[in-house]
Amino acid sequence: MYLNNKKGIALVAALALLLVASGVIVLIFSSTLREMNHSKDDINITRTLLLVRGTSKMSDNFFQASVRNKLRDIVNNEADMVSTWQFGDGPINGEPSPETVITDLLPVANQLQVQIDNLLCNANLNPIGINSTVSLRIFVTDTACGQALPSSIKLPMPRFVSGAGRTYALPYVVVSEASNNEYKRNLVIQGEYRFAMNGDRFSKYGMFTHASQTKDGDPVWFTDDTLMEGPVHTNEYFRFFKEPWFGGQVTSAGYEGNSNWANKQGGLFYSQGFVTSDNLDQSPSFSWPSDPNTVDEPAFTNGVDWEADKVELPTTANTQKQQAQANGLYINSDLYSLKTWAADNAGNALASDGNGGWQPSSSYQYIETCTAVNNCTQYRYASDEELYVNNNGNWDLVEANFNGVVFVDGETTRLIGPNRSNLADIDSAPPAIASFAQLNIVSQNKIRISSDIKYEDLPCTGFPTKDANGNVTASVCNNLNAQNILGIYSVSSDIVIGNNNADPSKNAPSDVVINGSLMSGMGVVEVENFKFGAVKGNVRLLGGIIQKYYGGFGTFDSGSGTALSGFGRQISYDQRFGLGMAPPVFPGANSSKILGVFVLKYGQSEQVY
Repeated sequence: MYLNNKKGIALVAALALLLVASGVIVLIFSSTLREMNHSKDDINITRTLLLVRGTSKMSDNFFQASVRNKLRDIVNNEADMVSTWQFGDGPINGEPSPETVITDLLPVANQLQVQIDNLLCNANLNPIGINSTVSLRIFVTDTACGQALPSSIKLPMPRFVSGAGRTYALPYVVVSEASNNEYKRNLVIQGEYRFAMNGDRFSKYGMFTHASQTKDGDPVWFTDDTLMEGPVHTNEYFRFFKEPWFGGQVTSAGYEGNSNWANKQGGLFYSQGFVTSDNLDQSPSFSWPSDPNTVDEPAFTNGVDWEADKVELPTTANTQKQQAQANGLYINSDLYSLKTWAADNAGNALASDGNGGWQPSSSYQYIETCTAVNNCTQYRYASDEELYVNNNGNWDLVEANFNGVVFVDGETTRLIGPNRSNLADIDSAPPAIASFAQLNIVSQNKIRISSDIKYEDLPCTGFPTKDANGNVTASVCNNLNAQNILGIYSVSSDIVIGNNNADPSKNAPSDVVINGSLMSGMGVVEVENFKFGAVKGNVRLLGGIIQKYYGGFGTFDSGSGTALSGFGRQISYDQRFGLGMAPPVFPGANSSKILGVFVLKYGQSEQVY
């Protein structure tokens, strides 16, 4: 009896255990099913999210390629190529009023929307091989493909952006949708479709080269050490090594150095070779095959256009010559030297006030032209722009309305300002350009800069720097109302910074300071004999460089980076050049073309509706 009871108890326990085990199995099976369904959900959600983001990414290339050509045609038909502003009305030295810009650009937006719709509305963008659908709509007006903007999204009005480049903006909204089975996602991106017009002065560039190579044909690479402010353009294409930084709009046209069309629209990356514009966006990044942690990743903080129009450099200076002969200063010979300085009432150079300024404030701008060391003529003018010549101690009026153009029909062997009081102290050089003076010094042949050339009233201070983490700090331009300005333009030869000459009067001092826009229409801006002589610090330039080829400044040890000869570069951009200010009668570009197109994104939102 006792035995039977034990067997019964064991049977009951076994049945109970079986029931528990069955329950556990059911729970595990149910959990597994839920996890399988959940995993399936995750896969579909992730797939839908990737699809909607990938679809929105298509808009970048769409803007840079198909839409770009449509915009060019529309703008060329709608733009006013005669007045100061291609779109809108306003004063020459101001900006067009917002209302007039809106009025002029709305027809551009309406026509462009029609072209975008023709390209997109009936396009089949669905991925092949999966049961998913996608759609893409681009709004530059309130309606695209017959559909209105999402109610929570507002499209701003077209606007004028800034400056000498006559940059305008058409705000846009990109709406992308994706569905995968019952899962749906939408993504909305807002930004501006900007286009920069020609018709401005070359001084607007921080760096311009016809060919991104030296006169000897050696390619120029932008590297980790490259810190360029202001607009940068080449008619060729750029070469990138690691992480150069660009603070302004960057444009390249795709020509070879010999000016032949080469269909080289894109860029050359050290790790990849040449990459065509179809495969580039606004933020390209390529890992090195030999070291995935190293990247070629140029930073374009204000956009890049890989398919910009070619910009022709001038080969003559007839306008500048005529202006100098009419209301400027024309010298029909080579010059031993051309000296400028800001002066007090007695003609003395200004003295430092100990706080970074000068005393007294300038009364005159002096210009001295010498055909030989002891054969010189002095001129001066004040803020009233009346130019006088020194005639044996008497100041005779020679031009009642001096226009600021100085034309040397030959070579300027020495372009100089006042000497430093302490050769080792760069701050001890008095200003060469008075606070009110606006000069354009043009030479038919070579110009050699042999001293500091400084403004009395600096618009900007400092130079761009990069810290150990790769963060860039730009120069500071907090005095944009400064009026002194200088252009230095060699028509058919080079602008050289004097170096390693047997005659020391031709050589610039170490850490030479130059303020102004430097332009060589057919040559280079470079350090003379830069492969020879001692290391002389940096060329400290505030302004910009425009040249046919890329000029050398110095040589460096490729392994250590140690300077071996010549000068280094410290270049900051004078932001006034980007706001429309230019040296008098500085060369300009053809106004009938769009220089560059840039896509800027301001933000994105998911699941807006």
